[in-house]
Amino acid sequence: MDEFEGPHAANDWQTSTIGGAAVQSGLPANPVEAQLYPQDNQSPHDTGGLRLAWNSSGDQLVFDIPGGQRNVTGFTHLQVRLGKVVNSASNPAGAQNLRIGLRDGAGNERLIRASAFGGVPESAVANEAANNKSSLSTLRIPLTAYTVVCAGAVQVDLTDITQAKLVFSEIATGELAVDEIEFTN
Repeated sequence: MDEFEGPHAANDWQTSTIGGAAVQSGLPANPVEAQLYPQDNQSPHDTGGLRLAWNSSGDQLVFDIPGGQRNVTGFTHLQVRLGKVVNSASNPAGAQNLRIGLRDGAGNERLIRASAFGGVPESAVANEAANNKSSLSTLRIPLTAYTVVCAGAVQVDLTDITQAKLVFSEIATGELAVDEIEFTN
């Protein structure tokens, strides 16, 4: 869906790599798409990414999937690279958590806790506190997690996925770096 590479103009975050709209709801400020380093001098990553903060349970970032690209049955996982931003006053101590959701054309939506598949770990530490790094971790959620039958949860139709979402409903505040939200095998 989005790899967050490109010229990094102020509104680039609003259009994904595949041409879908990206919209934030409730975030205290728009996300910033830029090179992760030097935007964050604690990031060891020389790649484009998205940096965002939230301050309320339920804030979210939604990626629309354009027609013609909505059948994801040829893939096995939804993959996102996430990293907790070091030294951010928005981040509580410990690992960060959020929900990652898919919505289909019929309006069925399922949100999966990131912690069920590894979550967003505490910052990487290299020998001493001054060397903490805002390192990205790859989170892979099997697409079957969105279709498995379980009490009270709707199944999403993987032949017609219209949106992918990052929903910040697990922890009231935080700040993350995001890279490469994509369907993969």
